[in-house]
Amino acid sequence: RMRSVVDGGLVQQIQSLNAEGARLMDPNNWAGPKADEFRQVWPDTHRHLQTVREDLLRLSDHLRVIQQNIQAAGA
Repeated sequence: RMRSVVDGGLVQQIQSLNAEGARLMDPNNWAGPKADEFRQVWPDTHRHLQTVREDLLRLSDHLRVIQQNIQAAGA
């Protein structure tokens, strides 16, 4: 079930969130005091989201191997 959660859209949602953040970082798309605040906070948030995304992809790989090992043991 964990793998289906990870592979079922969680990674894609993080990618979408990062894409929206990148769009909001562009002053041509959004300006003002709140935009300035966002631009101060977003780089760290983006970095953390990238780390989470990479960790989730590794977890999915590990879960795939575990599942294969369980199936092989039962054969």
